[in-house]
Amino acid sequence: MSPDEIVKKACSLVGASLKYNLKEYNCEHFATELRYGKAESCQVQTVQAIGAAAAAGGGLLGVAASVIGLSQGASNFTS
Repeated sequence: MSPDEIVKKACSLVGASLKYNLKEYNCEHFATELRYGKAESCQVQTVQAIGAAAAAGGGLLGVAASVIGLSQGASNFTS
């Protein structure tokens, strides 16, 4: 779509009631939908990927802490 067509489409939506959602339809979704025909947000995708990695890492830290705690607890019983 040409820049002129994008601007015309955006102007036609002025005053329209669009459902805003930070994660599912924010301003980046709106802009990419106008430009490329598909509403998506690289920023949201990045945050979701970081969150998933952090959750996985947190899970691994929890397992490591449990193992360390168990091994320390076991050594206390043998003392």
